[in-house]
Amino acid sequence: MSLIAFNNSHNMPFLFSDLLWSSAERPESIELPTNAFDLTPHLDIQLPYHPSALAQKMYIVKGKVCIEFAGYGNEIKEFLKEFTLRCKYFDDDVHIDRMHEFLDEYPFAEKFAHSKLCLVHVTYKPGDPKVHLRVFTVPKIAHQVTPDLLDIKSGVWNILQTDVYGTVYACASGTQRYLNLINQRMEMRTIAAKGSLDYAVEINCGLIAQLLTLERTSLYTVNHLWGGGFEAAYFNGEQFEKIGNLAYVINHGEFDPTGDVGIPKPKLVLFYRYFGRLLHITRIEIDKGEAHYSEDAIRFVSYAGKHRVKPIIVPPIDRQDSEADPTIDLSFKTNTVAMGYSLVTSKNTQLVPSLFKYGSHIFIDYQEGVKIEIIIHPGYINEIRLAAKAVFPNLMK
Repeated sequence: MSLIAFNNSHNMPFLFSDLLWSSAERPESIELPTNAFDLTPHLDIQLPYHPSALAQKMYIVKGKVCIEFAGYGNEIKEFLKEFTLRCKYFDDDVHIDRMHEFLDEYPFAEKFAHSKLCLVHVTYKPGDPKVHLRVFTVPKIAHQVTPDLLDIKSGVWNILQTDVYGTVYACASGTQRYLNLINQRMEMRTIAAKGSLDYAVEINCGLIAQLLTLERTSLYTVNHLWGGGFEAAYFNGEQFEKIGNLAYVINHGEFDPTGDVGIPKPKLVLFYRYFGRLLHITRIEIDKGEAHYSEDAIRFVSYAGKHRVKPIIVPPIDRQDSEADPTIDLSFKTNTVAMGYSLVTSKNTQLVPSLFKYGSHIFIDYQEGVKIEIIIHPGYINEIRLAAKAVFPNLMK
């Protein structure tokens, strides 16, 4: 069970998928990037499938094609093998007509009966601001969702038109909850223009931070057999690229009686990077830390012994014997950060805003065995505090 989604953010393609694979056999234990403990006691034992492993569901082929899958692993591996083999005979770019020939010939009814896919092909000419997209889905049947009704149909691709995210495609078991989150009215603050790469990355990475926060605090995704972390890909102007060298940070705060959440504290950092096709996540659970405040920066520091670190490898489903786990220093530095916030009231209701920032006003420095330091401009925190205070009366009703 899965979530695979394609957000056509005003003609700027952004794809993302979860990392969780399921099985009919209940595992003895399972631990996910967002939760550093065995989740099996907290999962519904009546479900026909159970979370079992982490692996990628999204693949980039020759730069101009991005495919994401849900379904049976053996069907997906067979399709991926045949498709990539055919693409080896193409020129540098995957020619759209020859790709359609393959897709028309492939026996989906026999070889892909229990699976789903979304394939996005991009053509782009230097100097032309317009990105040309071709989208192919299995099943081909698509359902246009009515926003006011959120009338989602199972077994097909559901398409929702939104002002913030553009045209949203979603399929598999996570569709209902994903589109419900997408469809909620929200306040979006950005200086990036719709249709730009900056806009697509900002809104979608912020969305992933929100999903990760919900997964950590309530198993919003996992209890419905999707989640386990997410990976994303976007078109960088020349080719598709998976987003790496990015940190997701989950913060916790509590409302006081006046609706102020103060300065929420970071509790979890997930740093994404890729080694070849292997996704490497450095998970840092922050147990204790120190906060230092100034006009220009809020600085959180947690020293060795006050946080727990674990590397997590997420392989492609068709991992080769030659793709060994990398042996690396886990240290990293990044100024590309997506933050999710779990802000809780005295009634135990939760607000989960998010933000994505990059540049000189946000920075994370992790030195393995020494410390993790998170620096953020106070203005970003104040935006969260003001927005949270504005909705506080509604949370207390």
